[in-house]
Amino acid sequence: MEPFTGGSPITRYLIKIRLVDGITFSEDLTNCDGRQESIITQKYCLISIATLKALPYELEWNSGVYANVQAFNAYGNSGTSLTGNGAIITTVPDAPVNLRNVPALTFAT
Repeated sequence: MEPFTGGSPITRYLIKIRLVDGITFSEDLTNCDGRQESIITQKYCLISIATLKALPYELEWNSGVYANVQAFNAYGNSGTSLTGNGAIITTVPDAPVNLRNVPALTFAT
């Protein structure tokens, strides 16, 4: 649910993801920078499994990805959302995209 804005548009989000310790939260400003216009308008960001399994997150396979969000506008900031579980890290790959049929090369001798 979006925060009440008082008529002032959201100017940024602070998005934090919980680390493996289950207590500490951290931002990923490379993949999930809530100041980016695309994230503000689309209201989501994508973080790779490789990033979530590496420092600082160090999440394991089948772990939940817990996050909380805070919104900002001209009036200030909202309270921090309840921590939600938006995804689970699984080993099931996505369907392939952009496949090409490349026939094997044959050489005459």
